[in-house]
Amino acid sequence: MNTNPKLESYLSRLDRALAPLPLSDRAEIVLEIKSHILSALERDSGQSVEGLIAALGEPEVVANRYLMERGKAPVKPPISPVVKWLVMGVLGTIALILLFVGTLLWKFSPLLQVDEQGGRVRILGGLIDIDEKSGQTKISRDAHRFDGTHALPAKGGKIELRFINGEMEFASAAGATLTWNCRSRAKMDEKPQVVDGALILDFSKLKDVHCNFSVPQDAEVQVKGVNGDVQVHEPKFHLELRLVNGDFQIAPANDAQYRMDFGVMNGVVDSFESPNFHSSEAKAFRLTAHLTNGRIKREE
Repeated sequence: MNTNPKLESYLSRLDRALAPLPLSDRAEIVLEIKSHILSALERDSGQSVEGLIAALGEPEVVANRYLMERGKAPVKPPISPVVKWLVMGVLGTIALILLFVGTLLWKFSPLLQVDEQGGRVRILGGLIDIDEKSGQTKISRDAHRFDGTHALPAKGGKIELRFINGEMEFASAAGATLTWNCRSRAKMDEKPQVVDGALILDFSKLKDVHCNFSVPQDAEVQVKGVNGDVQVHEPKFHLELRLVNGDFQIAPANDAQYRMDFGVMNGVVDSFESPNFHSSEAKAFRLTAHLTNGRIKREE
């Protein structure tokens, strides 16, 4: 693959932002990010370097995750003066509008929620969600919804899910039908496809997507994402998760056996010490989750 000038420019900025780290660490991180982007392009020729770079965020934001993990002070991402004035103008306009429609604000109560420990600010009851750690700002809109179902084999069935920015929630379901309810700010044009017996749901062309899945027992679910949060409630199916930036939250079922393989390159993994989580029984459900930056949380 020929060198892409925009990719090389992005990696150069990333390397400069990582200046507080030793040269060997900087080289390893830059190579890791470059390999991730090139691998994503090989898997899906429909994606672009520009789109993947935009999904990762500014190089300084990416660098800060590594710097803070190693106890270094974060660098300040550059802000374009044009963007700064544009943001001030937009905020000023919003403020004027809010003055005239104050009687309607009860719909969005509470107006402002600040989570200093988690680094998140929610405005208008979560209509605007700002995550300081990831550098993402999410605006909740229900303009475009897309729901669906797909019958899987009576025993098992493979499901592959791809996304760039998203929030995914999974729960076990009775029967042999996969059900999903999704929403996004953009219209979903891609249709589910069945390739070699596996159902593929590709949301890579959407800037953001929020989905709830009901998964039949014994199904095999493979999830590949760049930025996002994935939640799994009492799974009785097999799951393989690959995520670059984000959190994975899991609430195991008390009556199920699991064979877990969890790892985070930069972040934290909660304790999973129960024998039920490391079963050698053939009926145990396989749960694999590997994150580059983030946390794997255990929910009760």
